[in-house]
Amino acid sequence: MNSGKVSDLVRKYYAAYESKDRKVVEGLLSDEFRFTSPYDDHIDRATYFRRCWPNSENIRAFHIEKLFENDGEAMVHYELEPKSGDPFRNTEHFRLDGNKITSIEVFFGSLPKGGSSAQPQSLSADEGNQKYLCLVYQEDGKLDALSQRELDTLVAECVVWVDELEKSGRHIYSAGLQSVRSATTLRKRNGQLSMTDGPFAETKEHLGGFTLLCARDLNEAIQLASRLPAARLGSVEVRPVLESIADLADPIDRKIVAALRRNNREAMQPRHPATSRAAAHN
Repeated sequence: MNSGKVSDLVRKYYAAYESKDRKVVEGLLSDEFRFTSPYDDHIDRATYFRRCWPNSENIRAFHIEKLFENDGEAMVHYELEPKSGDPFRNTEHFRLDGNKITSIEVFFGSLPKGGSSAQPQSLSADEGNQKYLCLVYQEDGKLDALSQRELDTLVAECVVWVDELEKSGRHIYSAGLQSVRSATTLRKRNGQLSMTDGPFAETKEHLGGFTLLCARDLNEAIQLASRLPAARLGSVEVRPVLESIADLADPIDRKIVAALRRNNREAMQPRHPATSRAAAHN
């Protein structure tokens, strides 16, 4: 391959991400293309576009600091400037065949300028088996006061937060709730069922949505939840999911877990959670 052609193709690849030109990227990647990163293990071309291309929406620019090429290969070190969040550095290794990129391997370089990783490291099954529920409470009137543009920006930032959890293997499920005005509260006393319109309690903040995630411990769960943009308008309550395998300090939690064990359950969930999760993502 001619000297300089490798670097030209690599620069063209990054420029297409900046301009959100998917057709250019499609033309640069070979049919046998493979992509590897700390979050991806030799995924194919179709999976790459499905999983990675949506991230282009949050990319403002690549600032290439070093680019070395040699006989159909290139090593690139760059600073990525996102539209939201701190800049961070990556190193990527390219392999090319003719004018096609056959593989890219990403090695995460230095941390963001803010001092914490832009995306947490991926968890193994053993490391991240503790589940935490993040309950998002919104103050009355604050969402109503936002313009449509402000609300679009907030939702987009929340989507990026969920996507980052997904990439690192921490995300389980997220959902927003309809307005508190659509709520119905049920009570059953002495065999009699009563229903009232509205939430359980009259407060300034109401539950607006939730995310179920996994983390190594409560400290990491709090760190992850603190990045949720919706916290700017209200509050996020982080609580461990009650499971019989957890180390429990509260007496009532221990009593409930003992009852779960007597019913041959580790948690109050279906016998086949993997099936339920797959259905939730379809």
